[in-house]
Amino acid sequence: MSNEKTKIKKVNPSSAVKLPWILLFVFIAYLLFAILLSAFGLPETVAVTATVIIALLEAGMAALLFPTPIFVHGLVVLLEIALGLIFGRLLFMLIMTGVYVLSIVLLYFWTREEKA
Repeated sequence: MSNEKTKIKKVNPSSAVKLPWILLFVFIAYLLFAILLSAFGLPETVAVTATVIIALLEAGMAALLFPTPIFVHGLVVLLEIALGLIFGRLLFMLIMTGVYVLSIVLLYFWTREEKA
C-alpha cells in the first residue's frame, strides 16, 4: 500500500459559475422567439408544429455533432443557409441556424470543466 493521499477538491456551491443556467434560459427564450416569429412574423409562414419539430431536430443535430471539429459545424451552417436559399425559406433557415449555433454554445459551456 502506498501512502499517497488522493486530493479531493471541495467546491463551494455559492461560488460556482451560473453561466450554463443563464445560457439555458437564453436558449429557451430564443427557441420561443424563433417559433413565434417563424409561425406568425415571417412573410413565408411555417406551421407551428413544423417549426417546433425542426427546432428540436436542430438541437438534436447539434448535440450529436458536438464532439466533431469546428469546421464540421461551419459546413452544417453553410449547408443550412444554402438549403434555405434553394427552397425559398432563407429567413426561416437563418433563424434555425441560430438555434443550432446557440445549442453548440450551450453545450460547450455546459460540458467544460472548471479550472479551479
